Amino acid sequence: MGHPCHKLINFLTELAMTSELNCDAVFEMKNLYYTGNYYDCSLKATKLKEKTTSIDVKLQCDYFIHRSNIAQGMSSITLADISSSETSPELFAVRMVAEYLEKTEKRQCIHLYIILLSHYIVIHVCYRADIVQNFTKIANRFHWNSAVIFAIAKILHHEQKYEDSLRYLHVCGKSLDCLYLTTLSLLAIGQVVEAKETVAKMQRLDDDNVIAHMASAAVKMFLGNENIQDAFYIFKELQEKYGSSALLQNAVLCCFVLQGKYGEAEEIANDNMKNFSQNPEVFINAIVVSLIQGKSYETVKRYVHLMKEKFACHLWTTDLKEKEDEFDRLCETFTT
Repeated sequence: MGHPCHKLINFLTELAMTSELNCDAVFEMKNLYYTGNYYDCSLKATKLKEKTTSIDVKLQCDYFIHRSNIAQGMSSITLADISSSETSPELFAVRMVAEYLEKTEKRQCIHLYIILLSHYIVIHVCYRADIVQNFTKIANRFHWNSAVIFAIAKILHHEQKYEDSLRYLHVCGKSLDCLYLTTLSLLAIGQVVEAKETVAKMQRLDDDNVIAHMASAAVKMFLGNENIQDAFYIFKELQEKYGSSALLQNAVLCCFVLQGKYGEAEEIANDNMKNFSQNPEVFINAIVVSLIQGKSYETVKRYVHLMKEKFACHLWTTDLKEKEDEFDRLCETFTT
């Protein structure tokens, strides 16, 4: 029979090893999400949730599973799984974003451009006026939890209310998610110096975290010139480490476009059409590159037709439809 001290030491050693394994798995799960590998992130989180006994780790798994669902356009799953009376700040936060993006029949569709990695990357967002209100009450209810603040700020950011978004974000100075969104909001209003300072703060908190590298790359792309090549190296390194994704591929393509390397951009665009055909930015980038490269009218028209068919509510599509309707009205005016 072993000595009690030996049993305690063995127990603590096993506990420490389990904790370390959990930390490594959570770190990898998050990085898969931040690099746009949403399916892999969800799979990793599901497996980790089944293995771990830690309540905190299970919660983080649920949080990133639902964030991945939302990123893949499956907000309805989150709404079905999480109650509107959810008491967990993290789960309430993802439900709030899902509710904002879902229920198309009850909302006014607005689509907007956001400087995420470049001017060519677009995010599709739909607005519900009944959701975008009482944010301060929600923040107070959850004691200004960083996940809730991030969700509120993200909705405001999507609404292009960048200053309002920043007013909430400034209280979460140690949340990398919030600092990342702060960087993007600052870039959106042209505050490059402040954005660089925010990235430096992220690097001081955790220089190895993928989201800090993504924020740094966003700033470098905004600065242009030789900084674009630095951003390119960041994206390529992330691809080698975590695998390719529509997000990273679009980012690499944008680097090529901004550097005037249109041939390389065209190769990426063609690959993206094969591998990520469910991503609207892939089609937009293909159209942009085709126009730059002087491709035939039929080629561009085919991409435009596919964009209209697959992503009818996207900003790019609705903006084009408005211009086409306006052109038809002008033609009718002149002919009559």
